[in-house]
Amino acid sequence: MLPRDFPGDLADELRFLPDFLDAPERLFEELLATVVWDTRLRNRKTASFGIPYNYSGLTYPEIPFPSAIAALAEQATTPLGFRPNNALLNLYAGNGGMGFHSDSSAALATDSGVGIISLGAARELVFRRSGANYALQLPAGSLLRMSLPMQASWQHALPAASPTTAARISVTFRRIVSD
Repeated sequence: MLPRDFPGDLADELRFLPDFLDAPERLFEELLATVVWDTRLRNRKTASFGIPYNYSGLTYPEIPFPSAIAALAEQATTPLGFRPNNALLNLYAGNGGMGFHSDSSAALATDSGVGIISLGAARELVFRRSGANYALQLPAGSLLRMSLPMQASWQHALPAASPTTAARISVTFRRIVSD
């Protein structure tokens, strides 16, 4: 459930399921142990699976979904409202974060959005527009779907000043339109 103070236009563009996964710890440990993490970004490690994806000045080649990610994508398809064909994983160690931004929707299917499944440490995601901030706690095992219209009018951030030092993985699902 979204906080009551979220404005209607933001709340209408989000879907939040705080208990989406039954055993998120198992998936977190599996991904930590099996994913080959890209270390080119300073504040987090990344990995991309599925069709090729260009992100933050980096190009990720096509790599098939590992079985755990394929199963997660299948489970997430109905609540996301689209079938993902790319999964970008972000590993935040300690207090790592990401500043305010809007996800690019240029390469995404028009009826899709961006889905985030959180694993590991719970973290706060902050949304802002016109100086107003709204925070949402993302516990392990939660699913958050952000619509494409939301990306056009709101920014979001994972503040680096989090009190936790435990690691977090965000599995972000997209439906990319290939040429």
